Amino acid sequence: MFLGEFTLASQTAYCEWKQEDNNDADLSQLNVLDINFGANDLWQFSQELRLTSPTGGAFEFVGGALYYPSSNRGSFSQVGRFTVGLAQAQAANFDVPLAPGLVLPASQNFGRDIESDIDVEDIAVFGQTTTRITDTLSLIGGARLIYSQVSLDYERVGTPGASAFNFILGPAFAPLAFDAETDDTALSWRGGLEFQPNRDLNIFATASRGYKGPGFNNLLDLTVPDGMTAAEFAEVEPEIPTSFEVGIKYAEPDGVFRGSLTIFRTEVENF
Repeated sequence: MFLGEFTLASQTAYCEWKQEDNNDADLSQLNVLDINFGANDLWQFSQELRLTSPTGGAFEFVGGALYYPSSNRGSFSQVGRFTVGLAQAQAANFDVPLAPGLVLPASQNFGRDIESDIDVEDIAVFGQTTTRITDTLSLIGGARLIYSQVSLDYERVGTPGASAFNFILGPAFAPLAFDAETDDTALSWRGGLEFQPNRDLNIFATASRGYKGPGFNNLLDLTVPDGMTAAEFAEVEPEIPTSFEVGIKYAEPDGVFRGSLTIFRTEVENF
């Protein structure tokens, strides 16, 4: 859509992804981990609006806003004998003591079921400008302000009938249930200079800071250390990369030769 000399663009996207699998993770005929089932039901939506100025002038810009919600429902089930030694011993009809006074029946399985629901909502406004200081030198600047909200609903229980759920396998197979939520507001930016003495040669230098929003660890083996709540331990802080780049690009007018050389360095906080 054209608003005078300006262009207003709208981009809408929706995606669904469903997955189910069951793998014999021990890759053997022993009953080590016969059921290793996982399923995910993911959807995401995005709506972006962008306003772009005319090109070719001393000052150009693009600005807009983004709305992005997504949801991922995951379920996992793992059942089996879990150790080759245990499976082989029981196949030979040997009793295997687990603790004083406890013996695992030959027909008993270990097992755990996990349900994990993650919801994300991002809202951002952004803009970038190009200012031509001279006919050959341009200043580039941009920024994005983003608000991110993430929630997790997590539950891990013993598989029905697997009464040996936590006798041997430890905290990674212990029942665990919690809800957690976090949010963050951040500013990412980009700035640089571009020198273009002619249409065939471009020399540039930029510095930029990115942003990857907060999240939660929903791994199957989530084990909470002493002195922390499950919600505190599961939270993953935002990841912030800062990059510096210097480069040169050249293309012959007839297109026979094109070449570029770029030197860059990236530092990441909270990787």
